[in-house]
Amino acid sequence: GNKVSIATQTEERMMEGSELHICMYRRPHPGFDKFQYIEVYHLPELAERLEAAIRGARKTIYATFYTFDGRFISALNAFLRKEGTLFRGVFDKAQISSPSCLGQAETLDDLRYWNVELYERTPKTSRRKPVGEGKKPNAFPIQHEKTWIFDDVMALVTSMNATYNSAEHCEECGVFFKFPAQVQSMLDHFEYLVATAS
Repeated sequence: GNKVSIATQTEERMMEGSELHICMYRRPHPGFDKFQYIEVYHLPELAERLEAAIRGARKTIYATFYTFDGRFISALNAFLRKEGTLFRGVFDKAQISSPSCLGQAETLDDLRYWNVELYERTPKTSRRKPVGEGKKPNAFPIQHEKTWIFDDVMALVTSMNATYNSAEHCEECGVFFKFPAQVQSMLDHFEYLVATAS
């Protein structure tokens, strides 16, 4: 299939040919037992795996979006029907006020029915430096990352927008991982986005 995975490990090891030292250990979670510690997917398996992760979550899902429509709303509704669940989403502010994909406003209204926290954000400044004296870069800041964090245990970093167009018609890639230190880094970054949202 379109998957590359590294099997679950319980010991420390050095990745062959790499300076990266990874400590892998088990954090049991019934909803994610079928996920390896790292998995790489392309479409259509990526969308199917994301739906499985959403439905497998038990307590929290934190996500960042650029565009968002009803493609994954059925799975999110199933998650939100579970008692004590919380969904938190950070969205690009311009896409909230003037969405570029059909169905985004309606889908967000559907989400607001549940116990959700929705944040709008525009990065404060561009990180690009001017090219030449008195010139400004031809760039505009947007909240463009697409990430998901499930129950503080597993995360997904992906190029795929949470839209029908992206999931059904585009070439996309996504990496799921359950390395605790990296998941914590994702959580810390998510809290930074929330703290700097409008």
